[in-house]
Parts: sequence; C-alpha cells; structure tokens
Amino acid sequence: MKFSKQLQEKITELKALEEKAASSSEKIRGHNAKVADELTEAETELKAAIAELADNPSDANRTKEREARRRVAELQLELNGAKERENVVFGLNSGKTSSLKLEILEMARDEIRANRDANEEKVLKRIAKAKQEYLEAAKSYYDLLITDGQKKYYDLVQEIDVPDHIAQQNEPGLSVHHPIYTYRDNGPNKYGIFEDEVKRAWERGRIE
Repeated sequence: MKFSKQLQEKITELKALEEKAASSSEKIRGHNAKVADELTEAETELKAAIAELADNPSDANRTKEREARRRVAELQLELNGAKERENVVFGLNSGKTSSLKLEILEMARDEIRANRDANEEKVLKRIAKAKQEYLEAAKSYYDLLITDGQKKYYDLVQEIDVPDHIAQQNEPGLSVHHPIYTYRDNGPNKYGIFEDEVKRAWERGRIE
C-alpha cells in the first residue's frame, strides 16, 4: 500500500521542520562558540590591561582596565546563558516536531487499519484457495502413481488371476516416496510445505 497524499505532505512538512530545527541549533551553537572565543580574547586583553596598569597607574590605563574588565563580565554573562539558549531553541523545535510526528503516526495507523479492513478478507480467501489447490494437487499426484498406477495394476492382476510372484516381477514399482514431500538431505524440497516455512511466511513475511 501507499500512504495518502495528505500523509506524505505531513512527512514532507516534518522533514522541513527538522531541517529548520537543525539549522537553528547549528546557528545558536555557532553563536555560543563565537562568544566563547570573544571571551578568551577579552580575558587576554584584560590581563594585558592589568599589566599596563601595574606598570603605569594612569587614568587612561585605569579606564582601559575597567573597560576590559567590563567586557569580560559582559561576555561571561552572555556565555553563561549558552546552555539555556540551546535548550530553549531545542524545546521550541522539539515541541513542534513531536506534535507533528504524533499526528503522522495516528494518520498512518488509521490508513493501515483501513487498508487491512479493505483487503483482509480477500487475502484470507486467497490463502484458503491456495491451500485447497495444494491439497488437490498433492492428491492428483497420489492418483497418478497409486490410483491410476499401482492399484490399477493389482486390480488387473486380480481380474486376470496372475500368481503373486509373476505380478510382482512385472509391477510398475510406483510409490509416493517420502523425500518428495518431506525434508531432503541435499537441500530444500520444492514440493512439500513445512511448519517452519509456514511460520516464516505467516509471522515474518519471508519466503525462502
């Protein structure tokens, strides 16, 4: 079966939303990384400003050190919010995608059940027909070899009154031998139907 156009459109919408979410998360991680780099640079500049102030405690160096310290404090505050920013962005996107995924699953469930209801009886009838056909075909093989073979021969033996030893010397020698419908040592048997084969088809959807 194929899912409906409406469901396919929902899947397309979900993928677009996930791509947008991934892009947003990547951008916010990039922003956080940039802030971290700026903080490292600002801390280096603060150390240099402190060293200059120590060498020359002028008003200009005091101002420079104060501004460098303010810059570090601002960046530290901004970086402290990095994880929160990532969580907020993830939460916003996750809520939308989770809701849409649930909607898709509910639509898929309903369409699959509808497809089952529309086709189950037809498939079961096919199974029943195939089973009957197989049994009738197996019986026809028996009829070919036994009913119209060995049995017919010995019916004739009785009819014309032939001694047993003479009849046995000339019999067709036909029989439905086990290997034709049971397991063979040299590989699969294409004529028999076995429990594990039936189980695989019914429960796993596999034919080997």
